[in-house]
Amino acid sequence: MFLIFIILSITLRISEGADNCQLTTFPFFVMELLVDEELPVGSKVSSVNILGKENLEVLTSIEDTRYFHYDGETRIISIKSRIDSESVGKKITTRIWCQKIGENLDNSSITVYVNVRDINDNAPEILQSSRNVTINEFTPPKSEVFQLLSRDADSLTTKIIYSIIDGKHSEKFYLASNSAILTTDPMKVFLSKELDYESVSLIKLVVNVKDVENPQLNSTAIIDINIEDADDENPLFTSNFYTGKIKKNADVGTVVKVFPNRIFSWDPDVSFGNNIIYGILQHKADGDKDLFEINPTSGLVTIKRKSPVIYENNLFVLLITATQENNANRTTNAMLRIELESDPIYLHANYSSRIFENSPPNTFVLNVAAFTQNGTSKRVLYTLEGNQNSENFKVIRTNGDIFTKKILDYEEAQMYNFTVIAQADNFTSTAKVIIEVMDINDNNPTFTKNNYQFQAARENGSVIGHVTATDADVHYNLDFKLMNDLNIFKIEKVNETAAALYLLAEETVITPNKYMLHLIVDDGGNPPRQGSSVAIVEFPRLVIEENDCVSSTPIAIIIALSILCGVLLIIVIILLVCCIRLRKENLRTNYHLSNEVYEVNTNSGIVDDVEDNGITRRNSSDSSKTALKCLNLVPEVDYTAGEISYDDKLGPSDCSRSLDCTTISFINMTQTIQSPATNSTRSNNLKKITVLY
Repeated sequence: MFLIFIILSITLRISEGADNCQLTTFPFFVMELLVDEELPVGSKVSSVNILGKENLEVLTSIEDTRYFHYDGETRIISIKSRIDSESVGKKITTRIWCQKIGENLDNSSITVYVNVRDINDNAPEILQSSRNVTINEFTPPKSEVFQLLSRDADSLTTKIIYSIIDGKHSEKFYLASNSAILTTDPMKVFLSKELDYESVSLIKLVVNVKDVENPQLNSTAIIDINIEDADDENPLFTSNFYTGKIKKNADVGTVVKVFPNRIFSWDPDVSFGNNIIYGILQHKADGDKDLFEINPTSGLVTIKRKSPVIYENNLFVLLITATQENNANRTTNAMLRIELESDPIYLHANYSSRIFENSPPNTFVLNVAAFTQNGTSKRVLYTLEGNQNSENFKVIRTNGDIFTKKILDYEEAQMYNFTVIAQADNFTSTAKVIIEVMDINDNNPTFTKNNYQFQAARENGSVIGHVTATDADVHYNLDFKLMNDLNIFKIEKVNETAAALYLLAEETVITPNKYMLHLIVDDGGNPPRQGSSVAIVEFPRLVIEENDCVSSTPIAIIIALSILCGVLLIIVIILLVCCIRLRKENLRTNYHLSNEVYEVNTNSGIVDDVEDNGITRRNSSDSSKTALKCLNLVPEVDYTAGEISYDDKLGPSDCSRSLDCTTISFINMTQTIQSPATNSTRSNNLKKITVLY
């Protein structure tokens, strides 16, 4: 009956679709396709063979457009978006709808079943529940400490392989198997070495897991392994050996200063927080005992009682114990070596010294060495308290020598005081240091003004004015001096820094209306230093009486005669110059120098060679004696003095200013003057010819 029902359904389906659309092959209304997941977008899935021509007889379209694209023209189904079997499942169902053109029939459809085939595209992963474990530090080696579980999203993967990646503390663990196991089976992890919470409390173990498919995929995970603390450690001291210092005259209850740090012990099993109790093992020194005691909770050691033994000995050795309060079996020991000390002792409570100002840096000032009463201190170290005056002085740390750090100036500070600390181990003493700076004469005295202006009357013995001076050096004795016109003026000191100018002469002697006086001030130091200034003294103009005109007449006559003589002399010079210029016309002047003759045309300034057989014009390209050629030489002849000089006018246009223009002097030359009119020659012996250009 069931088979008959199926056949009837198919027959009915065919009859219903005969008027609409159907596939060309059986089954006519169902398609089943197979695609791999992760196919690239655009990949062809299949062609759909439907009866009837597209757009002429039938129109087709696809129902679901999320994952597939359907082209009605080509009737090809292709991938539209990524298909992941882990997300969409193993099968996708869609429909292709058909509608015959020109017929009023209902749409029919073809069912398409797309089976998605899984591929190996996911790596196996260790579950989060396996990534955090806790192990007690007492766990013995070869014990199973935890298990690893993984999953793989790909259905094809059935087996996986675990491995431990080498890293810090990875050698403490190993796996139950290095072979592949089923993905559903756990991987057991074992401990290979002892654990110690005090060494490491957290281990990050890196584990890799991979599948056995093709391609083979893997992943790694960090397993946080927390180590659980256990009470397995004895208390620890910060040091196995301590050194204590205490003064010999210390009172009962005085705390012993301990080095390198205070006595302290703790339980390394920190998670338990056990309290520590301190104690001293029974000790004895030269028949006496119990000289020291220790606070059971703080660890401070103090003097328990005074005894002559303390003053007779410089060293005691104690054994300190530290015990867990809740477990007396957890205990440890440390040694305390107590040295009895005294403060360093200075020879003096106060030190003083002197130093001259301007002394160079690193000048030795004094020594402030201290010493100890016994030999237990290896050395004494010195420092300036609070870095007092550290910019001016320094103390050598090992011997107490004090030096200057820079040049000191008396005018800035006359005295320095500071404190030097001497330290022997943890004991200190101090000494006061006073350093006096001694002045030297290193500054010039100076007038308060560069120049003084005074208005004075011509009254003998009157005070013209006062001048003042200063000296940066403290100890000085200024002395004022007048350097000129001592017959008219004088200067006298009125106090340490001032002096007065006096007039000494009568009115008739003081004929000028203004005097410039040169003043000197001397500090009288060693070495002596001076300063200078100028004083300008102005007097009222003199009024000349009528009777004075007679006496002044000779002077006026002399001045007038002098002016007249000067005018006449100028006229004579002008006439002489004119005569010389007239005589120079059409003259040619020869100059003989070092057996060579050079001829100068006084009109053009062109230089020619004069040879024995006549005159040869010098080629303008010849560079020798160019200095003469490039001058517009206009001789000015002084026959009395025997000198000829030339001005600095430029010569012809072919001359260049690139010449090295200097003053050329020709010594012991002979001048020959030839007159074409009279055909006569005259020679003059010249002392010097100077060419200026």
